[in-house]
Amino acid sequence: MATLQEMCDHFRVKKSAMVDYVKRHIDEINEGGEHARLARGCWQFDEIAVKRLEKLRGFGISGVMEKVESDEIKELKVTIDNLQVALLAAQQDTVKANKLVAEAEKSQRLLVEKQSNDIAELATLRERTKYQAAETTRFQQEAARAAAEADELRKQLAQEKAAREERDRQLEKIRGSSLLQRLFGHF
Repeated sequence: MATLQEMCDHFRVKKSAMVDYVKRHIDEINEGGEHARLARGCWQFDEIAVKRLEKLRGFGISGVMEKVESDEIKELKVTIDNLQVALLAAQQDTVKANKLVAEAEKSQRLLVEKQSNDIAELATLRERTKYQAAETTRFQQEAARAAAEADELRKQLAQEKAAREERDRQLEKIRGSSLLQRLFGHF
Protein backbone atom coordinates (compact mmCIF):
# COMPACT_ATOMS: atom_id res chain seq x y z
CA MET A 1 0.00 0.00 0.00
CA ALA A 2 1.22 3.49 -0.90
CA THR A 3 0.67 6.53 1.28
CA LEU A 4 -0.46 10.00 0.25
CA GLN A 5 3.10 11.33 0.73
CA GLU A 6 4.49 8.65 -1.57
CA MET A 7 1.89 9.53 -4.20
CA CYS A 8 2.75 13.24 -3.90
CA ASP A 9 6.44 12.44 -4.31
CA HIS A 10 5.72 10.19 -7.28
CA PHE A 11 3.56 12.74 -9.12
CA ARG A 12 5.56 15.72 -7.80
CA VAL A 13 2.51 17.59 -6.46
CA LYS A 14 1.47 19.09 -3.13
CA LYS A 15 -0.70 17.15 -0.73
CA SER A 16 -3.64 19.47 -1.12
CA ALA A 17 -3.54 19.16 -4.95
CA MET A 18 -3.28 15.37 -4.68
CA VAL A 19 -6.21 15.16 -2.23
CA ASP A 20 -8.35 17.35 -4.50
CA TYR A 21 -7.44 15.25 -7.55
CA VAL A 22 -8.23 11.96 -5.74
CA LYS A 23 -11.57 13.31 -4.48
CA ARG A 24 -12.55 14.37 -8.02
CA HIS A 25 -11.63 10.98 -9.51
CA ILE A 26 -12.50 8.69 -6.56
CA ASP A 27 -15.27 6.94 -8.50
CA GLU A 28 -12.89 6.08 -11.36
CA ILE A 29 -10.12 4.97 -8.96
CA ASN A 30 -12.43 2.78 -6.85
CA GLU A 31 -14.29 1.24 -9.79
CA GLY A 32 -14.80 -2.46 -9.00
CA GLY A 33 -13.74 -2.19 -5.33
CA GLU A 34 -12.16 0.10 -2.76
CA HIS A 35 -8.61 0.76 -3.99
CA ALA A 36 -8.11 4.24 -2.51
CA ARG A 37 -9.41 4.87 0.99
CA LEU A 38 -9.19 7.32 3.83
CA ALA A 39 -8.35 5.43 7.05
CA ARG A 40 -7.79 7.32 10.32
CA GLY A 41 -7.12 10.52 8.46
CA CYS A 42 -4.52 8.96 6.12
CA TRP A 43 -5.01 8.10 2.48
CA GLN A 44 -3.93 4.64 1.37
CA PHE A 45 -3.64 3.45 -2.21
CA ASP A 46 -3.29 -0.12 -3.42
CA GLU A 47 -1.55 -1.15 -6.65
CA ILE A 48 -4.73 -0.81 -8.75
CA ALA A 49 -5.35 2.72 -7.41
CA VAL A 50 -1.77 3.72 -8.26
CA LYS A 51 -2.09 2.34 -11.81
CA ARG A 52 -5.42 4.11 -12.36
CA LEU A 53 -4.00 7.42 -11.07
CA GLU A 54 -0.99 7.04 -13.37
CA LYS A 55 -3.32 6.33 -16.29
CA LEU A 56 -5.47 9.35 -15.40
CA ARG A 57 -2.39 11.56 -15.07
CA GLY A 58 -0.63 10.06 -18.08
CA PHE A 59 2.17 8.11 -16.35
CA GLY A 60 3.34 4.76 -17.77
CA ILE A 61 5.36 2.98 -15.06
CA SER A 62 4.35 2.58 -11.46
CA GLY A 63 7.35 4.06 -9.58
CA VAL A 64 5.47 4.30 -6.29
CA MET A 65 4.72 0.59 -6.24
CA GLU A 66 8.31 -0.13 -7.20
CA LYS A 67 9.44 1.96 -4.23
CA VAL A 68 6.98 0.15 -1.97
CA GLU A 69 8.12 -3.20 -3.39
CA SER A 70 11.79 -2.21 -3.04
CA ASP A 71 11.13 -1.25 0.62
CA GLU A 72 9.48 -4.62 1.15
CA ILE A 73 12.40 -6.33 -0.59
CA LYS A 74 14.85 -4.44 1.64
CA GLU A 75 12.89 -5.54 4.70
CA LEU A 76 12.85 -9.11 3.43
CA LYS A 77 16.60 -8.97 2.76
CA VAL A 78 17.19 -7.71 6.31
CA THR A 79 14.96 -10.50 7.59
CA ILE A 80 16.88 -13.03 5.48
CA ASP A 81 20.20 -11.67 6.77
CA ASN A 82 18.94 -11.89 10.35
CA LEU A 83 17.74 -15.44 9.76
CA GLN A 84 21.08 -16.38 8.19
CA VAL A 85 22.92 -14.96 11.20
CA ALA A 86 20.59 -16.87 13.53
CA LEU A 87 21.09 -20.02 11.45
CA LEU A 88 24.88 -19.61 11.57
CA ALA A 89 24.74 -19.10 15.33
CA ALA A 90 22.52 -22.17 15.66
CA GLN A 91 24.95 -24.18 13.52
CA GLN A 92 27.87 -23.02 15.66
CA ASP A 93 25.93 -23.94 18.79
CA THR A 94 25.22 -27.34 17.24
CA VAL A 95 28.92 -27.85 16.48
CA LYS A 96 29.80 -26.88 20.06
CA ALA A 97 27.10 -29.19 21.41
CA ASN A 98 28.37 -32.03 19.20
CA LYS A 99 31.91 -31.44 20.50
CA LEU A 100 30.62 -31.51 24.08
CA VAL A 101 28.69 -34.70 23.36
CA ALA A 102 31.80 -36.28 21.80
CA GLU A 103 33.90 -35.26 24.81
CA ALA A 104 31.26 -36.60 27.18
CA GLU A 105 31.12 -39.89 25.26
CA LYS A 106 34.92 -40.12 25.34
CA SER A 107 34.92 -39.43 29.08
CA GLN A 108 32.21 -42.02 29.56
CA ARG A 109 34.19 -44.61 27.54
CA LEU A 110 37.30 -43.87 29.62
CA LEU A 111 35.27 -44.15 32.81
CA VAL A 112 33.76 -47.47 31.71
CA GLU A 113 37.24 -48.70 30.74
CA LYS A 114 38.64 -47.60 34.12
CA GLN A 115 35.72 -49.27 35.91
CA SER A 116 36.36 -52.47 33.93
CA ASN A 117 40.02 -52.33 34.91
CA ASP A 118 39.07 -51.65 38.52
CA ILE A 119 36.65 -54.60 38.48
CA ALA A 120 39.36 -56.87 37.03
CA GLU A 121 41.85 -55.63 39.63
CA LEU A 122 39.28 -56.16 42.38
CA ALA A 123 38.69 -59.72 41.17
CA THR A 124 42.46 -60.32 41.17
CA LEU A 125 42.72 -58.89 44.69
CA ARG A 126 39.85 -61.11 45.85
CA GLU A 127 41.62 -64.17 44.42
CA ARG A 128 44.87 -63.14 46.12
CA THR A 129 43.01 -62.52 49.38
CA LYS A 130 41.35 -65.92 49.08
CA TYR A 131 44.71 -67.58 48.40
CA GLN A 132 46.35 -65.67 51.27
CA ALA A 133 43.50 -66.63 53.60
CA ALA A 134 44.00 -70.28 52.64
CA GLU A 135 47.75 -69.92 53.16
CA THR A 136 47.15 -68.21 56.50
CA THR A 137 44.85 -71.03 57.57
CA ARG A 138 47.46 -73.60 56.48
CA PHE A 139 50.21 -71.70 58.34
CA GLN A 140 47.99 -71.46 61.43
CA GLN A 141 47.35 -75.22 61.28
CA GLU A 142 51.07 -75.89 60.86
CA ALA A 143 51.82 -73.48 63.71
CA ALA A 144 49.24 -75.27 65.90
CA ARG A 145 50.83 -78.63 65.02
CA ALA A 146 54.30 -77.20 65.69
CA ALA A 147 53.06 -75.79 69.02
CA ALA A 148 51.56 -79.18 69.91
CA GLU A 149 54.84 -80.87 68.95
CA ALA A 150 56.77 -78.28 70.96
CA ASP A 151 54.51 -78.96 73.98
CA GLU A 152 55.04 -82.68 73.53
CA LEU A 153 58.80 -82.16 73.25
CA ARG A 154 58.73 -79.95 76.36
CA LYS A 155 56.87 -82.68 78.24
CA GLN A 156 59.35 -85.26 77.04
CA LEU A 157 62.20 -82.94 77.97
CA ALA A 158 60.68 -82.40 81.40
CA GLN A 159 60.29 -86.19 81.84
CA GLU A 160 63.85 -86.77 80.62
CA LYS A 161 65.07 -84.06 83.00
CA ALA A 162 63.12 -85.56 85.90
CA ALA A 163 64.48 -89.02 85.08
CA ARG A 164 68.00 -87.64 84.85
CA GLU A 165 67.64 -85.81 88.14
CA GLU A 166 66.39 -89.05 89.70
CA ARG A 167 69.40 -90.91 88.30
CA ASP A 168 71.73 -88.14 89.49
CA ARG A 169 70.23 -88.39 93.00
CA GLN A 170 70.58 -92.13 93.04
CA LEU A 171 74.12 -91.81 91.75
CA GLU A 172 74.89 -89.32 94.50
CA LYS A 173 73.32 -91.61 97.01
CA ILE A 174 75.41 -94.47 95.68
CA ARG A 175 78.56 -92.40 95.78
CA GLY A 176 77.88 -91.38 99.35
CA SER A 177 77.31 -94.95 100.53
CA SER A 178 79.90 -97.46 101.70
CA LEU A 179 81.22 -100.33 99.69
CA LEU A 180 79.14 -102.87 101.64
CA GLN A 181 76.01 -100.85 101.16
CA ARG A 182 76.76 -100.71 97.51
CA LEU A 183 77.26 -104.46 97.25
CA PHE A 184 74.07 -105.30 99.05
CA GLY A 185 72.01 -102.55 97.47
CA HIS A 186 71.20 -100.74 100.75
CA PHE A 187 71.91 -97.16 100.25
